[in-house]
Amino acid sequence: PASPPSHSHPSLITINAGRVGFCESLPHLLALFEALPAAVLIQEAHLAPSALAEARALVHRLLPMYCMFSSRTAGSANVGARLQTVTLVHVQLAARASLLDVSHQCAASEVWRAAPDILCHVHFVRIIDPRSDVSLLIANCYQYQASQPEKQAALLALLNSVIDCWSPRTDHVILGGDWNASVRPRLGYCGAPSTVLADERLLRWSVAAGLRCAAPEDPTWSSYNEQRHAVLDCFFWKSRGGGLDAVSAATVFPSPDPRHDHREVRIALQMEGMAAMPPAERLWRPLRLKMAAWARKRASWQTAVERVLAAPEAAAPASDPFARLEQLKTVALTCAKRVLGVSGGKVRQLLPHHSEEARRLMGRLKLLKVVRLELHARRDGIPKLPSRAMRKLWDAGVYPRPAEFGALSTLWSPSHREWTDSWLRMLRHQSQQGEEELHALRRAERAQASEESRQEAIARFYDGGELHRLLHPQPPQCTHSPMLKSSVPSRIAVTGDHPSLQALRIALNGFPDLAFRHSSGSVVVDGIRPANLLACLQAAARPPLQVRLVPARPCLAHTATDRLSAWEYSLASEATAKQSVCSRCLEKDVTPVTAIDGDCRSMATWCSRCSATTTLLVRMSAYDDIPLRREQIPRIPVGSAETLAGAISRDDFDYFLGQLPCRTAPGPDLLPYELLRCAPEPLKAAVLDCINAILTKQAHPPPHRVGG
Repeated sequence: PASPPSHSHPSLITINAGRVGFCESLPHLLALFEALPAAVLIQEAHLAPSALAEARALVHRLLPMYCMFSSRTAGSANVGARLQTVTLVHVQLAARASLLDVSHQCAASEVWRAAPDILCHVHFVRIIDPRSDVSLLIANCYQYQASQPEKQAALLALLNSVIDCWSPRTDHVILGGDWNASVRPRLGYCGAPSTVLADERLLRWSVAAGLRCAAPEDPTWSSYNEQRHAVLDCFFWKSRGGGLDAVSAATVFPSPDPRHDHREVRIALQMEGMAAMPPAERLWRPLRLKMAAWARKRASWQTAVERVLAAPEAAAPASDPFARLEQLKTVALTCAKRVLGVSGGKVRQLLPHHSEEARRLMGRLKLLKVVRLELHARRDGIPKLPSRAMRKLWDAGVYPRPAEFGALSTLWSPSHREWTDSWLRMLRHQSQQGEEELHALRRAERAQASEESRQEAIARFYDGGELHRLLHPQPPQCTHSPMLKSSVPSRIAVTGDHPSLQALRIALNGFPDLAFRHSSGSVVVDGIRPANLLACLQAAARPPLQVRLVPARPCLAHTATDRLSAWEYSLASEATAKQSVCSRCLEKDVTPVTAIDGDCRSMATWCSRCSATTTLLVRMSAYDDIPLRREQIPRIPVGSAETLAGAISRDDFDYFLGQLPCRTAPGPDLLPYELLRCAPEPLKAAVLDCINAILTKQAHPPPHRVGG
């Protein structure tokens, strides 16, 4: 079944893959990601450390909007161990996410001696939301079995150690996974001592750690014969501010993979500042005109546009040149879609190819699982009509003989109870047999696909440019887009008396990420964000303090406000006259800074000599000595009213139109350059009128056409 629709809050999901494993389950779990959860915690991944690269490649191919986090084990104690926990984080949060190194906490004698493979069962991911700076510590846990009390206690001790270390620096701590213990009453259990002790151990630990529990009311695990049910999967959490509503109540949904014996558990992150994950536009194929047959269909398109423009209703010119241009562009695009056709506009296929036999087996397993759950749900003995799934199995002959169709309505009546038990045993046997057949088929298909990929890679090495890329490697890529390298000064040095410096430190406590280095009569403030530079300078320039900017290495800007401030600084630095000086002290030690007042942004100039904002002064005499020969350079007289903002001629327009490149992606209007170059005369004239209206300042472009 598909996942529930997305809400305004991001969600967190935990699910146990069982004996199927991570790589085999992932193609069937894609429905979980349709609502764009913040993160998905998967247990029982059964992932060999040597297969991490292959698993990451699979995640990148099927879920390009998610990043994979898992422990990296090393050492003789972990030889042959399998990683049991995998966490998939949305790229919006993964931009500032990291896997915590907890090897120091694991080195404690009571932890390492009891559970040397503990890093295979738990890992910790620390996340900082780039939009709100809300910090999360997420732990993905796969607890040991109840028959291993020493290892269970060791894992809980490790969780305590990590929480104590990181909770003072984290807004919210969330621990989720399969705990192999229940904080809810179990159904169908005989009360074995190990099970009871495991439940009590988990409850005592959560209370002692001050954690709140988000556990569903319905069971998350059912035994193979549907006799035992328990809530083994849940979340524990706490907030640094003591909030009580940061996490919603947990809900449970069936797993999209019918082979799983656990159900998925979902919570919503309701903390302030955390918004829903952005949609993955990159998963959509962009809408494009089919330009492959452009040379052959160009005349047909021109004729179609001219025919529409010749109609009386289209011939009337609009008073606004931009409205007229939009009208003509709509006509041109409509005709192009009809003549050329369009491609894209759909979600790329994410499911890998499965053979017809594999799809048939998966459908049969789903049908068997549905009927088994329905038989278990009808144990109350109330007569009910057979469901569609039951009738489908009956028509296929999957039932014990002899039998009569009327038994489907009164399955658990005294006269039919024995027959229903035998039917359940038959369905469980066929489910097990079907899973084994599917595993064998998938192994054979993967082996065949691997061999085909190997042969294609060998052929591509010589024919597809792989050899060229090996001999001529590409340079490293630029910084990831959620971060921007900023050249805005991030360090200031302040001198003054001790009480004034202490008052300054108190005034700057409200700014994040600042570091103070004190010396005799001075302090250096480092780590200033680009958006906070002017406020820090003004706070440090109050008498008797003196402040100056200190050069520092470029740093990375994370938030949208800081990235915008970095762009504003770069553009202002390029636009400022090189010979400009402060209008008060006539010195050149000036720096452009961003001034933020609520929702309004503007640029100001800071003079380090005056320790205040100032205006720039450009003296004409500073440009008297230009190192160029100006005899052959035409000069425009000062009072001649000549301007660079005049209208362009039709010849100039046609020339620049001919310089536009072909075979490039269009903009939001979907019109490629080829259509503009070969457009009928009315469309070209409308484009020229709009350009000249802007250049002569007779009209302003519409707001949606203004960039920046």
